[in-house]
Amino acid sequence: MSAEAVCQVRPGGAMERDVIVKGVAPAGKTGGCAGGAMTIRRAGSDDLAILVQLEEESQLRPWPEQLFQGEMENPHSRIDLLLVEGRPAGYLCYHFLLGEISIINLVVSPRFRRRGGARGLLENALLGENGAEKAFLEVRVGNKGAIALYRCCGFQEYGARKGYYADGEAALLMEWSVGKGGDEKTS
Repeated sequence: MSAEAVCQVRPGGAMERDVIVKGVAPAGKTGGCAGGAMTIRRAGSDDLAILVQLEEESQLRPWPEQLFQGEMENPHSRIDLLLVEGRPAGYLCYHFLLGEISIINLVVSPRFRRRGGARGLLENALLGENGAEKAFLEVRVGNKGAIALYRCCGFQEYGARKGYYADGEAALLMEWSVGKGGDEKTS
């Protein structure tokens, strides 16, 4: 896994990162995922409607706006918003504390799937300025596409939780760490 990031200041002082995911952009294109330029930036309260819309078009049981508000108020939580050609395409919600990331939710709109956006969001969180040493997540055992993505990004299985989800489906537990499936950090 490798990503390059170019940072710039948006109006209002917020930082925006253009993330280039190596090995994902089609031949002859630079600075983007297949199908368009990809930008990842931290979501703010002005993005609540966008996050809710992405959630509703992507999930069977979407998060309500109040859940996003709670995550934004949590000092250990971060929501990164994925834009493709300036259009909202997905987000990653995660908690970061003491060098460890806990992936809470990863969503990419069906219109933008299989273009490298989910991988870009993960790489930005894992290899970005956070300084993460480890990351953990739970994923439905039946979500083969997500499991393949996480494996591709260096996550390894370490256990399962029976009946974890409300419908009784089990969760696969996966972890990532620098030097054990995850890329070594580069400065």
